[in-house]
Amino acid sequence: MHHPNRLFMGGIIVKGVQAAIEGICGVLLLFVATDTIKHVVQAVTQLEMAHHPDDFIAAYIFRLSQGFSLGSQHFYAFYFIAHALVKLFLVFALLKNKRWAYPVAMGALGFFVAIQCVRLATDWSWPLLGLVMLDIIVIGLIFREYRTVRCERLEARQASGL
Repeated sequence: MHHPNRLFMGGIIVKGVQAAIEGICGVLLLFVATDTIKHVVQAVTQLEMAHHPDDFIAAYIFRLSQGFSLGSQHFYAFYFIAHALVKLFLVFALLKNKRWAYPVAMGALGFFVAIQCVRLATDWSWPLLGLVMLDIIVIGLIFREYRTVRCERLEARQASGL
């Protein structure tokens, strides 16, 4: 019986928690009025900029909120929900040690990294860069674990004479 590496398990659990948070945010975006979101974001960022006029993150978020529309709200809601569902499905499959889930998870995370890199090229964001780096690390952990699982299964087949 295979016992997954602790670092792998930690990375997978972090991705699961991140996916759950994304899903909750996506659902909230579906039910909270666009004007309410804009008002709250603008109030919080203006308060922060009153205390710290040079806070570029607050200024950036404030500028983003100015152009926040119903269309972008729906896009982000469905993006977060879809992203969360895919990741949660793969997290559970990896935790159950489903062999097919390893390459599928690496491919899905690689696809998300590619999308995020395109976004970074057009609209730089340090938090998004952090998420990209986390995804790349998790892909590496999944790859390492997949290699271990494949080697153990190969050894078991050879030992049984197949």
